[in-house]
Amino acid sequence: MASGSHSAESNKCKYAEKVTDYLRAYCDPSFTVEPPFEDWEVALHRPPALADQA
Repeated sequence: MASGSHSAESNKCKYAEKVTDYLRAYCDPSFTVEPPFEDWEVALHRPPALADQA
């Protein structure tokens, strides 16, 4: 496996762990995420405008 491909797989695993941590913390308030989420990881954004609004 090429080193670039290995790095991409490693990043995918890291982000997958963050997703599962988020879901577990949502479902189990006693669960503490370590390390804590960065602000940008939990920032909420407005959804896009609906095209069919009249």
